[in-house]
Amino acid sequence: MKPGIQHDILTLMEAKSKSYNYNYCLLVLDEMQILPGIQYDPTLKSFVGCISKEFCNDKDSAHEATHALVYMVKGLAEKWKQIVGKLKLGIGLLYL
Repeated sequence: MKPGIQHDILTLMEAKSKSYNYNYCLLVLDEMQILPGIQYDPTLKSFVGCISKEFCNDKDSAHEATHALVYMVKGLAEKWKQIVGKLKLGIGLLYL
């Protein structure tokens, strides 16, 4: 999964909401500490593990991420959840 909001997943969820009870849900943000490291992802054909562009300036763009922020949508009427995005941070949200 590439970093950022997954618009294709949101489009699929919108289409599914017309036939299922997906209308009652909430957005959950979950931050977690990750091991720093930059690796090549052959499926994305790029290096992963750097701080996301949304949370860095030019001098931080090559630094390794130490935290991940995951966006999840969770059902209220039915039991389901779906990751709709992720970002990588250099520091935790507590310090932003």
